[in-house]
Amino acid sequence: YRGGGNALTGLVAGQIQVMFSTVTQMLPYIREGRLRGLAISSATRSKLAPDIPTMVESGMTGFVATLLTGVVAPAGTPPAIIGKLNSAINDTLTAPDMKELLVRFGSQARIGSPQEFASFLGSERRKWADVARQAGVSLD
Repeated sequence: YRGGGNALTGLVAGQIQVMFSTVTQMLPYIREGRLRGLAISSATRSKLAPDIPTMVESGMTGFVATLLTGVVAPAGTPPAIIGKLNSAINDTLTAPDMKELLVRFGSQARIGSPQEFASFLGSERRKWADVARQAGVSLD
């Protein structure tokens, strides 16, 4: 399928049997009884769908995959600028109206330092490189 919307149409129509997507996209269909939520791929259950277990709870040890949006800057950006950007972003993400908006979209902010984000990205890269290697995936 060329996109999530088309895949969702195929799933609801019975043309495909399983699909990975966002909670917010699938939840209306789950609530209507047109689809069944099998598992959430995040480390913890979703506040929007607390009855749906995580992949780990469902027996898929170590299966944690989340959608990530982050902010990066060009290499060589002065640390003072990085610090100001990080502070402004963290302040925005902790504002009550932003927290409410993120929850409505099935998201949550991970507040932290640029160093913590870089460490997280590094660990994710290693994790998915190992998964690709074990699966025999290669880029040509």
